[in-house]
Amino acid sequence: MAIPKRSTHAVCPRIERNGNIRTPKLFRSESAARLFLNSEVRFPLEPEAEVAGATVEEVRARRAERKARLKQEREQVASRIKSGELHPLAYPHHLQPILNRHQGWQDLVPVRGVVDRPGPKCNRTMRDFLPVAAVGTMPEFNLEEEIERALEGRSADYTCYLDDDWRFDEIEADAWRRGGYEYSGRRHGGIAEIIVKAVHDLEAALLRVHSNVPCHAVADFWSSWQVQRHIAEFCSRLADSDTARLLAGKALDATDQAERSRMLCIPAACQLRT
Repeated sequence: MAIPKRSTHAVCPRIERNGNIRTPKLFRSESAARLFLNSEVRFPLEPEAEVAGATVEEVRARRAERKARLKQEREQVASRIKSGELHPLAYPHHLQPILNRHQGWQDLVPVRGVVDRPGPKCNRTMRDFLPVAAVGTMPEFNLEEEIERALEGRSADYTCYLDDDWRFDEIEADAWRRGGYEYSGRRHGGIAEIIVKAVHDLEAALLRVHSNVPCHAVADFWSSWQVQRHIAEFCSRLADSDTARLLAGKALDATDQAERSRMLCIPAACQLRT
C-alpha cells in the first residue's frame, strides 16, 4: 500500500489580532504553493448571485464574458507596451489581476514535522531562558530598532507550519486549561509578566506531548504559524480584558503593551535552538 505524500509547504493567512477566519492551505510541492499565490483570486459565485438577484448559472456566464473581455484588453495593452506606445507604469489599474498574494495570503513556508529535526533532547527551556522574574517594563520600539530586529532574525514573523505529528491541537487545548491563562483576579507585575507565564504554560503543554524534543524542533515550534497565531490570540484577549486595562491605565496602552510583549517573547524562544 502506497504511503500518501505529505504536504511540504503551507500558505498561511496574515495573523490577525482578533483571530483568523481563513485556515492555512497545504501543498505537496513548492511549485503548487507558488502557483496558488500567483493565481487570480476565485471569488465565490453565490454571494454575487444573491446581491445581483441572479442565478449562479447567470453569474458564471457573466464572469466568463468578463474574463474573455479582460483577456482581450490585456493583450491589446501588452502589444502597446511592447511597441513602446505605452509605458509599463501606465498599465491600466482595472486590468491588473487580483492575485491571492494580494489578499492577505503570506509567502509560503515549509511544513515541519517533529521527525524532521532529529537529535538529543533540548536541555534549555523557555522558563529558564526567560524567567518571570526577569521581565521588566516593555520598551517602546522605534522604526530603526524594528528594522534592526528583523535583519538580525529577531522579529516575530513565523517561518514554518507544524505538521500533524506535532499534535498542536492537543498542545493548545492543554495550554488553555493551565493557570497562566487564568489571569483574572490575580496579582501581576504587568502585562508582559502575564504573557510570559502563558508562554511558560504553553511550553509545559508542549513538553507533556513531546518530552524529548530536540532544540531545533523547539525552535520550529516557537517560530511556527500555529504558535504565533495562538499567542496573538491570547494577547488579543488579554488586551481587551479588565485586568490589562487596570495594569496599563487605558485600553490603547494595554493593546500596545501586549503586542510588544509578544514581539519580544517569540524571538527569545527561537534562540533556544543554540
